[in-house]
Amino acid sequence: MAKIIVTHPQIDECLENLRANHEVIGGKEFMSADELAEQIVDADVLLSGLSDPLDAKILSKAKNLKVIGQCAAGFNNIDMNAAKEAGIVVTTTPGVLHESTADLAFALLLSATRRTGRS
Repeated sequence: MAKIIVTHPQIDECLENLRANHEVIGGKEFMSADELAEQIVDADVLLSGLSDPLDAKILSKAKNLKVIGQCAAGFNNIDMNAAKEAGIVVTTTPGVLHESTADLAFALLLSATRRTGRS
């Protein structure tokens, strides 16, 4: 059974699926940096977000960590060199915002051309 740390709120159904076969810590609210530093020590998997500072100092504490699943398209918050040196695989979710970004762009275009914000 893997220990999975979830640093930010997730859908209950997703958490239940993980809990069926793994020990899951977090997932209901945003995890503080102090709590993450405490929990990462014996974690196997980390599901993180862009607000989690995953620098060399915190990754050096993660002796069992095998995978960081970044729930975002970017990875600016992760020290990739430290992760590589520790043998930690880092994944992201590229393309996750394409449709939402396009929707927002068209909504702003319509708002500007039709002046919907003034009505």
